Amino acid sequence: MSDQREKAAMRAYIERKLPQARREQRLGFLIGALVTAIVMTILAWVFTATGLFGSDAPSWIGMVLLTIALFVGSLLHTLSVVLDGKFGEPSLRRNLAMRYRIEKAIYGTDVDALFEDDAAEKPKRDAYRLTDDGEIVAEDELPSADEPAVRRKKQF
Repeated sequence: MSDQREKAAMRAYIERKLPQARREQRLGFLIGALVTAIVMTILAWVFTATGLFGSDAPSWIGMVLLTIALFVGSLLHTLSVVLDGKFGEPSLRRNLAMRYRIEKAIYGTDVDALFEDDAAEKPKRDAYRLTDDGEIVAEDELPSADEPAVRRKKQF
């Protein structure tokens, strides 16, 4: 019974975290492609502008670097598309199952209870009232109608 409950909790965790893991994977590939393109473009402009390899070579070195950047960007985009489909899902699920086990080992038995949103239940504020002599007092500290109110005499 406990094993079935554990598997159900792991499945729920994986289904809840799978879209986030896909977004993180896509974002990683996008950042990798952008960094590669920016670095290669800067290098191509530096080699072209300074002529580091001589006066006859700068134009083709810049083109080679830009071609490498285009190839790496295309490769990362292809990986992103392939891994977002049915080929990448088993590995994402394995990674999420491993993350679930690690969180369970670190935080204890109920992983989902630690990360639930309790935003729906806000704590109640204490009600305060102004007394006759100008003090702010919590409502439960105010004297009831049965108790005589002790008032201070106003001093002028």
